[in-house]
Amino acid sequence: MPFNPLSCPLPSGGRLARWGLVCTAAALSACALQPPAASSLPPLPHQWSRTPAFTSPAAPNAHATAEWWQALRDPGLSTLVQAAEQASPTLARAMARLEEVRSSAAAQDVNANPSLRADAKAGRGNSQSGNSQPASSASASLSLAWELDLFGGLRHDRAAAQQRLQASRADAQGTRLSLLAQVADAAIAARACAAQAAARREDVRSRRAALQLTELRQSAGQVAALDSARSRSSLADAEINRVSIEEQCAEGEQQLVQLTGLPLAEVRRALGEPAAGAGRAVPEPPPLQPALPATVLASHPAVVSALRSADAAWEDIGSAEAARRPSLSLSALLGPSWLRAAGSWARSTSWSLAPALGGTLWDGGRGAATAGAARARYAQALASLESTLRSAIQDVENALSLAEGAAERERLAMAGSAAAAQLLGASVASHQAGRMSLFELEDARRGFNNAQLALISAQRDRARAWVALMKATGAQAATSSDTQGPT
Repeated sequence: MPFNPLSCPLPSGGRLARWGLVCTAAALSACALQPPAASSLPPLPHQWSRTPAFTSPAAPNAHATAEWWQALRDPGLSTLVQAAEQASPTLARAMARLEEVRSSAAAQDVNANPSLRADAKAGRGNSQSGNSQPASSASASLSLAWELDLFGGLRHDRAAAQQRLQASRADAQGTRLSLLAQVADAAIAARACAAQAAARREDVRSRRAALQLTELRQSAGQVAALDSARSRSSLADAEINRVSIEEQCAEGEQQLVQLTGLPLAEVRRALGEPAAGAGRAVPEPPPLQPALPATVLASHPAVVSALRSADAAWEDIGSAEAARRPSLSLSALLGPSWLRAAGSWARSTSWSLAPALGGTLWDGGRGAATAGAARARYAQALASLESTLRSAIQDVENALSLAEGAAERERLAMAGSAAAAQLLGASVASHQAGRMSLFELEDARRGFNNAQLALISAQRDRARAWVALMKATGAQAATSSDTQGPT
């Protein structure tokens, strides 16, 4: 409610002028040198340039929430995510930073209120005079101090603190989203790596069988020694590929250990839990479609943080300009005191009410320079907002592009895998009927393994592209509701 100077009681006598000054100052305390911050986003694209082939138009659903990874239906991933949220020092640091900013905002709110202080003291003493007697004294006081917000400086400080609190909250949401996306991406890569390692081991087994067959045929004089050397070289390449993929799997598991804080055995146990989707090495992403750019970008944590930081910089300009104007403070004191001497008590009460008005007459341009620096910081914040928005748009477009390419490669790899499986089945039947040699059968088996490797890679890339899309959209891939997160 705005201050009404007519609501002040008007004492009579010499105090009338003093009360008038106080009431007028309180009325002016609602004034400000500039309006509140109201920064807006730069123009946004009306739609994304492409929609990934694996998505389909769908109504908003509950997948795009704070628990967006549940859409993958992978219980092992849920275990890893829960551990990461509880043990991540990065997330803990972000939450501690949020609490620090929240406390600073609360302190700014308190600064605008009057402060009330109580003091009490007691003593006993004697003077150097020979005829004096010891005396006891006691006093208590209640003091009030209040800086009136003449030009809105305190109001701008409070508003800037609240804007920074919102920016810090968005930063914490972004940190959480980035962490969980890292965990999901690493878990998908680890699952795919384990399937690829199994396929590589099967390839080694097949090539070893082919080498044994070639050496038998060489001993019978059916093939030259060059064929055996070629088989040994092929087996060595397969062994190298097996060792290489197993090294990658070990690195992926250690990454999950670092992200979650879990022991390696628990990470492997989580990865050992079967994910939904029969016949798949990695979880299958759900058929989601990104929301419109305005919906995604307006609630993206990075964009929200940049926008709120720009608003805070705007409020800082008002605070800097107000600091160049005069200031008015009000102080009041009320306190009784007691003195006991020669067996009798004396009591007195004192009070005071003192408004103080002051301002800088000349500061050598320091105030103007401070205000100029605040305006420059606001310009930087607007430029940072523009840059953040462009990066967010590019991240979404890149994720959509990756998802589209991965979906097409998965479709082709599935067709190739089906053909290779059909060829392998026919080869097994021919071998059992005596119409195909073991060498030809193992060659068909290796072709099937290679097709499986290609399919696993495509499925992995599609799932990782979905995770990248969730991260790029701020987990807004299928809903227009606000993303939940740390508060």
